[in-house]
Amino acid sequence: MRVFVTGTGIISAIGNDSNEVYNSLMKGRSGVGPITRLNTIHKDHIPVAEVNLSDDELLKDARISDAHLQTRTSLLALKAAREAVTQAG
Repeated sequence: MRVFVTGTGIISAIGNDSNEVYNSLMKGRSGVGPITRLNTIHKDHIPVAEVNLSDDELLKDARISDAHLQTRTSLLALKAAREAVTQAG
């Protein structure tokens, strides 16, 4: 079986799309820092790599009406998948 990759999508602590991530990698940027988005008791104790978009920003981008049915993880996956589909044409 042969597989063809026609589009890619990514969202991470160093960029909100493939181009931003690539540029950050080329510049050696780190996405690790203080917790700003997640509500946790560890907020002041450990650094993390967070995606720098709020849930509201992700929901707006996803154009989803039933926001209460979506987790942050699913919104991040949807954003990356949409980028991949757009690239694939």
